[in-house]
Amino acid sequence: MTNMKFTQIDTGTINTKERRFQISPYFSVDSLVLSIKKTGLLNPPVITKREEKHVIVSGWRRIFACRELSIPSIPVFVMDETKDLEAFKVPVFENLSIRDYTQIEKAAVIRKLDGFGESPENIIQRYLPLLKAPPTREVMDAYIKIDRLNENIKETAHNKKWPFATLELMTEWTERERQGLFPFVKELSLNKQKELIENLFEVSRKKGISVQSILSSGEFAKVQKDISLSPMQKAEKIRLLARTQRYPSLSSWKEAFEKVSENLNLPEEIAVIPSKFFEDEVISIRLNVKNKKELEKYADKLKELSSKKEISLLFNPFSHD
Repeated sequence: MTNMKFTQIDTGTINTKERRFQISPYFSVDSLVLSIKKTGLLNPPVITKREEKHVIVSGWRRIFACRELSIPSIPVFVMDETKDLEAFKVPVFENLSIRDYTQIEKAAVIRKLDGFGESPENIIQRYLPLLKAPPTREVMDAYIKIDRLNENIKETAHNKKWPFATLELMTEWTERERQGLFPFVKELSLNKQKELIENLFEVSRKKGISVQSILSSGEFAKVQKDISLSPMQKAEKIRLLARTQRYPSLSSWKEAFEKVSENLNLPEEIAVIPSKFFEDEVISIRLNVKNKKELEKYADKLKELSSKKEISLLFNPFSHD
């Protein structure tokens, strides 16, 4: 069993460049600085020695906050554990007891456990369930790939809490492709991020060309060079272009559908909604009514509309061609 000694050490003797036990470098100490300034350091960090230097096992934020406050010495627990794997389990379980890990932090945990010599069987059977991840070799390997992503991608993914599925897709591309796509992905919501990545992935696969080639050609290139567009506007246009590339008939279907809807002169209280990506001929009709009288009124209106031959065009906007 690992022994710990409680002692006081000079904060300047701690080697903060040695990060072998760090799970996440993406943190702020602002709130902690205020807390320590007011109440002191209540929970001592854990350190150990490697190559005769003190290195941090857990308590990175606490130590950096104390340094920012110019506190010369702090109380710590010093571990005498020489095995990196056993020492690393301390921050893993300490953090698990107080919060959920982001997907980026889970990836760091898995990769470090693997690097410190934990068996794949233990990682899969013991740690993946603790991290609320499916206990399979495929998932373990995916997390290891995720931890190898570029730091700018990992930091954004951590801060915005990107889902596993999005990160897994990112690992399928080259570093150049990821960096080309990253400026647009980071501007979008989680659902739109996933949509953009999936659509570009499919276009790349079907055409047999790289994502970088897609982004640097045609309309994609024009959007990126348009100085009148904000980063968010560029990201939205790139997303829509990727959707159109994956579903070539989508734009013409959308335009035809909107033209038919407009020609029917529907009241604004009646909304006709096509299926997502026009993948089938099912449409939805939504009524916005305040009372029974309005419901009866617009129900009659729908009945009147159903007798018109134009209504059938909503199910196939090109059937009149």
